[in-house]
Amino acid sequence: MLGEPTAEKIKMTIGSVYPREEPVTMEVKGRDLVTGFPARIIVSSEETIEAFAEVTAQILDTIHNVLEISPPELVADIAEHGIVLTGGGSLIYGMDKLVEESTGIQAYVSPAALEAVVVGAGKSVNYVKK
Repeated sequence: MLGEPTAEKIKMTIGSVYPREEPVTMEVKGRDLVTGFPARIIVSSEETIEAFAEVTAQILDTIHNVLEISPPELVADIAEHGIVLTGGGSLIYGMDKLVEESTGIQAYVSPAALEAVVVGAGKSVNYVKK
């Protein structure tokens, strides 16, 4: 069993949603669920791909659904200019490659991926009718 801070550290350090050329590993401390005693384990980037599989499948399904219901002109623009990924999840290794492989559309991680969501939400407040 691992605590949330350890899981977050794994995600940020070696977390992957797409195979790396060379897998990376990380030693972490947790608790053995059988004995209840402290234990050290080695976690690999390949294991994180498996751990993220359900969430990444949901993300890809959502992208596909949006592309299916969007007007053809918008989809043509997206296909021409690419998909810009924002938010913390976009920073996980290989998210852009996974989206690109799944959609056939170039995908980019925003240089301000973490800030983009907050800035966009802040700007949208100006357009809310009271």
